[in-house]
Amino acid sequence: MLGHTIDHIKPNTAQAPLTTDWTISPEHRRGKILVSIKEHQALSRRGLWGILTFLTLSAAALCCREANLLAMFPEKVRELLGAPPPPQLIHIAFAVSCVSALVLILGRMTENGKQGYSWLNILMPTIFYPLYFFSDNLDKNFHTVFTAGLAILLVEHASIWLYSSKAMLEEKEQLKQLPKEKGL
Repeated sequence: MLGHTIDHIKPNTAQAPLTTDWTISPEHRRGKILVSIKEHQALSRRGLWGILTFLTLSAAALCCREANLLAMFPEKVRELLGAPPPPQLIHIAFAVSCVSALVLILGRMTENGKQGYSWLNILMPTIFYPLYFFSDNLDKNFHTVFTAGLAILLVEHASIWLYSSKAMLEEKEQLKQLPKEKGL
């Protein structure tokens, strides 16, 4: 109660209710709504770049999976790098990474705020390609990393596409409610 009262006493700290400012001209509101629709259209397509980036990195990993790059390094460098991590630890880290990414995506879906893409969802599965490569398990686990990474990116893209589609429908309804411009 005291915090609520203090927020109303402090200047510019109280949250104003979200209402439409009817003092703005219909033409100005129409322009703002059209700009917002274009922004949502761009947001709904932005995830395709992330998917393309992941597919490119996966193709590079696929090409390198049979190459023995460690043999190119001198013995001192290989000793400095040390032994690769055990595959079981990589599996556990990969599973935790995938579950965490899905929880974060689904958590953002439940919020009413603006959705956005996270480049971490591209980076995290991609990091496991070199880990499996250096532990000599990329041949066995490439398809797992690829499938899980692509599934995470598709779920993220679908959630943002649904958010953008819903926002665009609401804005188009607002456009219909605006009075027609003079001369039309």
